[in-house]
Amino acid sequence: MLAAGLRFEYVTIPNLTEDLTMGNMSPTYQKTWYANSSAESKAKKSAYRLCRKHNLRDTLNKYKTGKGCCRCSERDPVCLDFHHTSRNKEVNISEVTTRGWGLGRIMSEVQKCVVICSNCHRKLHRDELEAKVGLEPTTF
Repeated sequence: MLAAGLRFEYVTIPNLTEDLTMGNMSPTYQKTWYANSSAESKAKKSAYRLCRKHNLRDTLNKYKTGKGCCRCSERDPVCLDFHHTSRNKEVNISEVTTRGWGLGRIMSEVQKCVVICSNCHRKLHRDELEAKVGLEPTTF
């Protein structure tokens, strides 16, 4: 839900990964900027971040819809998850939109994943756990 009076529009966002990473902005710089900035500047920055986050989530949802679940026919992005297939997981995909990652970096993490619906994802992890402890897979 957007704040009252804030209009959401899709905009083209330049790749600002370098500028938005916390490594390039020290806490001292951030505190100084916040203390010296006007309410209008803070509102613009907040609106930009919100719009950017919505654009990235929309892009990820379109990607998930296009792929669909790798085990069943589910295509609703609300039901679909990203499952890392290898152990070189850098971050949960659900967290990247709030971390300031650029689309290129996000998509390189997505390439390590398969799209799977939440039901199949739970079953997959159950089967992996049962195999790890040497149990027969559960069937109903």
